[in-house]
Amino acid sequence: MSKAYQENYVQQLKGFYYTAYLGSVSKAAKFLYLSQPSISLQIKALENTLNVQLFKRKSKKMFLTEHGKVFFKEAKAVLENIDSLFNKYKLAAKVEPTLRIVANHGSMQYILPKKLKSFRQKFPDQKIEVIYANADEGVKHLDSGADIYITPLSFDFSDDYTIYPVVSFPIYLMAHKNHPISKLKKISLTDIANYDITLPSDDMSVFRGVKALMHSKGIDYEPKLSFRNWELMKNFVHEDLTMSIVTGLVLQTKDPNLFIYDMSEYFEPVTYCMLVPKFRTVPDYLQEFIDSPTSFDNQ
Repeated sequence: MSKAYQENYVQQLKGFYYTAYLGSVSKAAKFLYLSQPSISLQIKALENTLNVQLFKRKSKKMFLTEHGKVFFKEAKAVLENIDSLFNKYKLAAKVEPTLRIVANHGSMQYILPKKLKSFRQKFPDQKIEVIYANADEGVKHLDSGADIYITPLSFDFSDDYTIYPVVSFPIYLMAHKNHPISKLKKISLTDIANYDITLPSDDMSVFRGVKALMHSKGIDYEPKLSFRNWELMKNFVHEDLTMSIVTGLVLQTKDPNLFIYDMSEYFEPVTYCMLVPKFRTVPDYLQEFIDSPTSFDNQ
């Protein structure tokens, strides 16, 4: 076995941690931009160093042993401390930092520009990197070094993150003004299920909520169309090709060709929030971004 793998304990920890966190060597290798054999060698070197088995391997799947579960918690704490140390050094050495913002499509398109407009007034020269991520990937970007994640508050996030609410929006049915459903005074879920509906697959709070509610009412319905791009979805509705259920986030611009119906009878409002890892030092520029006001006209 290469001496480099035997002595590089930090790399061994990373290989072990992300294999356990992501569930496979291949995913860890892709995440760390390494080859699968490299990750396997790191894990083997770590097991040899500790003289314990960290993973059970069965049918190409890897499961943590009892020793592995304990070591996973310790490894997480160590990697977090290393990350915090480097962040503090960069600030102390006045190395120009980059604000790394993670957001899904809806947050990136509608919330982020408003936050950045206010933020830029105080930090006009701040370097910023915006990273697109869907609901399943956002937290992983935080764990690997991103500063903040803007997302609908639709999942049970762990206590490792501080949650800052940004804004809440009710849920609406959106259809063309000439769509048959626009003629109804009161619209039920059964009425909606009678027509084609497009759902925003990237905003899982809406997508999952609609499907779950339909099924709970005994309505067997599966959307035939889904888009990650809100504006593309609105274009299809605008052409009377479909209708959709959306948050008020996408209705900031009034469109006389659209029929809008409040669905608060069926759905709770969706809250968009910002997540920041608790273990990291929050520099001034990040705190200023968090505190930057965000105003919306049609809440």
